[in-house]
Amino acid sequence: MFERMVKMIRDDILILTANFGSGHVCVANAIKEQLKIYDDSLNIDVVDIVKICNPHLTDEVYKAYEILVKNNRDIYNYFYKMRAKGQGIMDKIIYKMYLSKIAKCIRNKNPKFIISTFPMCSGFVSMYKEKYKSKIPFITCITDVVDSCEWIYPNTDKYMVATQSIKLNLINKGIDSECIEVTGIPVRKNFLVKCNDDIRKRYNIKNSDFVILIMGGGLGLLPKNDEFYTYLDNLENVKTIVITGKNRERFNYLTKKLNLKNTIVKGFTDEIDKFMKNADILITKPGGVSTFEAIHSEIPMLVNEPTLAQELENANFIERSGVGIVVRNSNEFKNIVKEFIISDRLKKKLRENIKEVKKQLNMDMLIDYVENIKEKSIV
Repeated sequence: MFERMVKMIRDDILILTANFGSGHVCVANAIKEQLKIYDDSLNIDVVDIVKICNPHLTDEVYKAYEILVKNNRDIYNYFYKMRAKGQGIMDKIIYKMYLSKIAKCIRNKNPKFIISTFPMCSGFVSMYKEKYKSKIPFITCITDVVDSCEWIYPNTDKYMVATQSIKLNLINKGIDSECIEVTGIPVRKNFLVKCNDDIRKRYNIKNSDFVILIMGGGLGLLPKNDEFYTYLDNLENVKTIVITGKNRERFNYLTKKLNLKNTIVKGFTDEIDKFMKNADILITKPGGVSTFEAIHSEIPMLVNEPTLAQELENANFIERSGVGIVVRNSNEFKNIVKEFIISDRLKKKLRENIKEVKKQLNMDMLIDYVENIKEKSIV
C-alpha cells in the first residue's frame, strides 16, 4: 500500500496526536505501522501533543476527559458542537500559550513531513507554518466520518478523509478538491490481511454456532443492562464474545456477578482483528476507528443510537452506506439479532455493501502527491 510512498520518504516523519478516546492514537500508530512494513529504518515519531504542552498534567487531563465522556455527555457535546463551528476563545488561548513549545518540538525533531490525527495538532502545525514561514509538507488525517471546521486550517497541504461524501462537504466549505483524498480511516496492518488464526477452534466454538462480538471502544463503554447479556447468553447455537478492554469494573461484573454460560468475556487484547474476522456480527459503539476496522474485516455492525456528537455522524454513515444497522430500542435490537441468526440474507446484504465501501478506499491516492512535494519542498 505504501511501497511507492516509502521509496520517496527517507527522512523523519513526525505524527502529532492526542489520546482523547484512543482513536486518534490508534490512527497515528496505524499510519506508522504501515510505513514501517516497507522500510523499518524510517524514523517515525508519534508524539502526544498533551505531553508537549503539559507533561506533568497529562494523566490528569486524560482522566478528566474520561469522566466527562462517561458522566457528562451533554457538556461534552456542547463543547464539541461549538468547536465544530470553528475556533473558540479557549482554543485561541491554548494556541497562544503553547505554540512556542510545539515549535520547539518540531525544530528539535526537524521532520521532513508532518501528519496530524487530532484537530488541535492541526491547528498548532498550521500556526507554526504561518509564524515561521515553514513550507514543511503537512497532512491532516480526520479520524471520524465528519467534516467539522475544527479539522480545517490554512497551510494544510492534504486532508485524508473517510468517505467521498466528506470530501464533497469539505469542497463545499472551500477546500480545493486536489487537497482531499478519500483514504478511509487508517487501521492497523492486521486488519488488512487474511487471518489464519481460528478463534473458534481456540475457544471451542462450534463452526455451526453464530458468533456475536461485543466491544466498547477504548474506554470500554459497554451496555450496562443485565438483560442485554442474559438475552444473548440464552440464545440457542449462539456464542457471545465480550471485549471489555481496559474497563476492569465491567470485566469483573460480567465474570463474577452474572451467570453467563455461553459468553466469553475478554479484557484488554491486541487480537481484535482476529475476533472480528471470526465473528458473524459486531455490536459496538460507532467510533471512527472501530467502524473502519469492521469494514476491513467485512463484519456487519449493529450499533446503539449514539450519544456523543461525532459518533452520531459515524452512525449516520453506517446507516446510509448500509455497512451496519443503528438500533434505537431493545425490541428492535432483539428482532434484528434474530433475523441475523435465522437467515444469511441480511448478513450477505450488509457484506456486499461493505465491499462496495472498501472499493472507494485507497491510500495509494496520496503517493503521487507525496512524490511531488518531496521534489519541491523546502523545509
